[in-house]
Amino acid sequence: MRSLSSQIKARFAVVALATTSIACSVEVDETTDAETGSTHGLVSIQRSAVIGSEEAPTADAIAHFAQIPSSGDASELLSVVGLAPRLPDIGQCNQGQSLPGDPSGELTLLDVGEITIATDAASTRLAPMAFPTVRDLVSGVVYTTRDRASLPFPAGSVYQIKALGSDQLPAFDLRADAPDLLADVTVGGVALEEIESVSLGEPIDLTWSVGALGDIVYVELLSDQDGDVSVVCAFQDDAGAGSIDATLLSTSGEGWLSLHRVRSHEVGTEGLDIAELRFDFELAAAVRFAE
Repeated sequence: MRSLSSQIKARFAVVALATTSIACSVEVDETTDAETGSTHGLVSIQRSAVIGSEEAPTADAIAHFAQIPSSGDASELLSVVGLAPRLPDIGQCNQGQSLPGDPSGELTLLDVGEITIATDAASTRLAPMAFPTVRDLVSGVVYTTRDRASLPFPAGSVYQIKALGSDQLPAFDLRADAPDLLADVTVGGVALEEIESVSLGEPIDLTWSVGALGDIVYVELLSDQDGDVSVVCAFQDDAGAGSIDATLLSTSGEGWLSLHRVRSHEVGTEGLDIAELRFDFELAAAVRFAE
């Protein structure tokens, strides 16, 4: 199953196998110069559950702090190296994966010292790892969890994210509340737990328990045959419903229907022009797409 979030997770799984975890900090050759561009920070908490699976839900956290020169496009650079998904606008759908072919500029991933994420359930320290070179576009360090245990990352809880700081970025202490898990999801009026096949001959009508104002639900239709994201559509969470033109999916057969509840907090902190805390809670089901 190769969803947008799982593609990012897969990239960092490769990093974990190919690089060595660094105890407290990583030295980066380049230094931050605010006058040459902007500094973007993102801490992303991802949690995933598969309906009907005997395995427990999984979760992880990824954090990066990127110095982007004024000549570079932040969204393109972060997307092409797998650090930020490209989602459609609300009420719109994307087909396939649309990544820039030759983005301009380079980015440096900065060291911010030790990072911990704490909730009432547990406290987790993220491991800094050297980011693999991608088309000479990026260098530096990212932070990830050491495993995919879901216990440290509960829904509906307050999170505290703390960084000790370094000579590249100052310390910070941020708090943000996570959304609840998706519930009461239906497809064509039938509970998602009971769905075995989805017809491509009619609109795919979805409902879910209404979430908070400002949150987003994005839906993925994935084909096992293609092995990649086929269709992604975004909706307002508080609408509690959305409809997808099934003809956008060109491949029938086995696949996945996946819904994500996303909450994003933009927070102010010293040293970062843009700082974002993002929660992405996924509920997925194996289905057959039938013509």
